[in-house]
Amino acid sequence: MSVQAKRVALFGGAFDPLHNGHLATISLLLSSSLVDQVVVVPCGDRPDKPGVSAAGHRLAMAKLGVASRFSDDQRVTVSDAQASGKAGYATVDLLSYFKKTVPEAELFVVIGAELVPELHTWREPERLKKEAHLLVVRRPGAPEPVIPVGWKVTSLLEPYSAEVQVSSSELRKRIAAQEPVRGLVPDAVVEYCARNGLYGSPS
Repeated sequence: MSVQAKRVALFGGAFDPLHNGHLATISLLLSSSLVDQVVVVPCGDRPDKPGVSAAGHRLAMAKLGVASRFSDDQRVTVSDAQASGKAGYATVDLLSYFKKTVPEAELFVVIGAELVPELHTWREPERLKKEAHLLVVRRPGAPEPVIPVGWKVTSLLEPYSAEVQVSSSELRKRIAAQEPVRGLVPDAVVEYCARNGLYGSPS
């Protein structure tokens, strides 16, 4: 994974599985003129989230999903920084890792608007407040989040309403029930789930 751009958005998450809403968010970030590159970072195996699929599977699905739409776009990459354990699982760890790896880059951290009220519970929130510039993505119809005092935030409204009205947890249930998810999840990711028997899908 190569990071060469000056303004880099770190898009972290479980991506369990990566779906079209995630891809729409990447498109939004690229069209915002705020960043030059988006780095998708699946989190590693989390002791506080034992139900999450293995990091190797989520990393593979992220690569397949991103390639399905952005294969010719060098502005979008997938990093194994957390999945491989090179960076800790907290957002502050991710930020620190990329500050050391690409010290010349201006870094942004992408989060969903629904996570804003939880910022004070994140690891080292005061340090994160000082160091992080958050790109907060709000889904259509959702209220503008109340930003805590002192945080550097740019709010973006996700315009791809047809693609984001789905969650990874709902998709896992649909796959387990053998309900169709094509059109919501990249075909390559659907096929990967089937091959590997993820979420109760027949392998």
